[in-house]
Amino acid sequence: MHLALVAVLLVTGQAAGSPGEPELLVLVDQRDRPVEMPDGTFVRGRDQWVRSEQDYRNFVLTFDVSLQTPDSEASVTVRAVKDARQPARGERIRFQARGLSPASRWERVRVQAEGGRLGVQVDDALAGTRQVDERSGAIVFEVGKGSVRFRNVRISRLDRAVPSDGKPLTKDELKILGGQAPRVLRDVKPSYTANAMAAGVRGTVRLEAVVLTDGTVANVRVTHPLHKELDSAAVQAMRGFVFVPAMLNGAAVPSIVEVDMTFTLK
Repeated sequence: MHLALVAVLLVTGQAAGSPGEPELLVLVDQRDRPVEMPDGTFVRGRDQWVRSEQDYRNFVLTFDVSLQTPDSEASVTVRAVKDARQPARGERIRFQARGLSPASRWERVRVQAEGGRLGVQVDDALAGTRQVDERSGAIVFEVGKGSVRFRNVRISRLDRAVPSDGKPLTKDELKILGGQAPRVLRDVKPSYTANAMAAGVRGTVRLEAVVLTDGTVANVRVTHPLHKELDSAAVQAMRGFVFVPAMLNGAAVPSIVEVDMTFTLK
């Protein structure tokens, strides 16, 4: 079977931002219950959909998809508005089965969303690119007809590059210049890895990052490490933060922030 993708995208070349380490995408059903994926695979039947537990804005999403019947139709929607009562509204990528060949073929899909650009690759071939609204949203897997299998669903947040037209200001510099420091609009809780939990690791990871003028985060780095896995989890979470940007003379400016993420065992 082959995939027909409608109104999709892929950004050619390297991303302007640098992707973090890929992590398993946590999916939930319409009742916010975790979706079990034995062996990394889950199957969806007609009129079934699941969505990501978290919202994402700039990211690289990869997954394998196999359309199981000749009439199978499915879609993946990114930057979607969550709605427990109906499939989500957002940027939709459609998949359709063509022909009657055996349903054993897996297609590798790569979706990249960065700023106002969205792109899709299928088996390393460019499927298309387009301009989209820049916002955060959920990722939704939906099946319209037949049966569809997904596996190896992973996501990496993109660390946006700092524009060259302005040096990020520190908290002290903003204070001296009479500016306003950035404020957290939405935070993301880091995941506590199984290995770190089993080892009884607890403590705080301190991070430094740049808040861009659109409130997204770039150039995340660890300044006070704790544990390799927890450091990575903290960085991934930080990339998902959204801020009200720093203001100076009535305009948004890039700024530097420090954030502590504490891991505690109960």
